[in-house]
Amino acid sequence: MSQLLILCSFVMLCLCVCIHSQPTPSFDHYLFAQQWPMTVCLDSEHTHEHKCKIPEKVSTWTVHGLWPTHGSTEGPSFCNNASKFNPDEIADIRDQLDVFWPNLYTDTPDDGFWVHEWSKHGTCCQTAEAVNTQRKYFSKGLELRQQFDILSILAKGGIVPSDTTNYKPSQFQNVLGGVLGLKPQLFCLQDEGKQYLMEIWFCVDKSFEVMNCPHKASPRMEWESSDNLEQLDPHHHHHNHHDRVFSMVQKSQFVTRKSKYNPHCHQNSSVIFPVIKH
Repeated sequence: MSQLLILCSFVMLCLCVCIHSQPTPSFDHYLFAQQWPMTVCLDSEHTHEHKCKIPEKVSTWTVHGLWPTHGSTEGPSFCNNASKFNPDEIADIRDQLDVFWPNLYTDTPDDGFWVHEWSKHGTCCQTAEAVNTQRKYFSKGLELRQQFDILSILAKGGIVPSDTTNYKPSQFQNVLGGVLGLKPQLFCLQDEGKQYLMEIWFCVDKSFEVMNCPHKASPRMEWESSDNLEQLDPHHHHHNHHDRVFSMVQKSQFVTRKSKYNPHCHQNSSVIFPVIKH
């Protein structure tokens, strides 16, 4: 009988490991995205789906995400359901994250944005030594934002936020391209015949050197996929506070930008780079 119990226990352990330990899909580069806070809040204002406020200490481009990507595909994503977001692991850099990787939606949990980014993207980086923990992953995002300080780069090229002066998409691409060595992807919010610069994306290889993106990505994929989180993450159950946060985020925070978002900026139209208002 004791041998039978031992055998049954072993089988149950193996089943648990199989359910919760998923192989991490491969990836060969990262997509790094930064967003302009003022346009994020303008979008929220128009859709009326979120309360958005830019903290006083936020005055520059902020991180949207660092996303492992394989070739010309979207993803991988949601690679390890067992690796839950733990705020204790980023406690010593939280102040920096609040400034350079903040959650701007005041009607969502404070750490909801980071829960989402880690669960969807960070868990797929765990085969890469440089970003294989939450602390490393979020630190690398902060490091890249500092290395590629878009606001400073643009200012040196004569492009500054303005509510009266409009720019052409090519101006942003040329100035940034002179530093990056290639033209980044620009994404805009379209509203009442105007387009507002919202995001700037470019790719880096696994050594974090800038590279040409193998495909033309769309932010629509990033946000819309959150609508179907339960389908993408079928083993996810909400057992604790962080699971509840994750559930709230997937239902609200990352699905609003579909309504008025036209992914790529129209190249022949002017772009508004609005001044941040707190």
